[in-house]
Amino acid sequence: MLTYKAFKFRLNTNKYIEEKFYQFSGCCRFVWNKALAMEKESLTCHKKLVGWMQKGYYLKYWKVETNTKFLVLTPHQALLVTLKTLHKNIVESFNSKKDFRNLKIN
Repeated sequence: MLTYKAFKFRLNTNKYIEEKFYQFSGCCRFVWNKALAMEKESLTCHKKLVGWMQKGYYLKYWKVETNTKFLVLTPHQALLVTLKTLHKNIVESFNSKKDFRNLKIN
């Protein structure tokens, strides 16, 4: 018989840490949406999907652009995990459908 246990923890934060949490989650959401738009565009143009490591190179350029310089304030690893999760979700969604068997993904 399996017994499952759950633990609940409360983080004792201050205003500064809470603002950082909101900032990091907002930046990750922005990168998710920007990468998802790239994937949608490549699908409509019948191009190969770009892998998450290749999108990681785009992060360098997104951090330098004037309108997305706020990404510098977020740790690079958090943004890479966001890209990796997005790529995994896209691959899994296409692998579950029989119509997209010939989809080429890097």
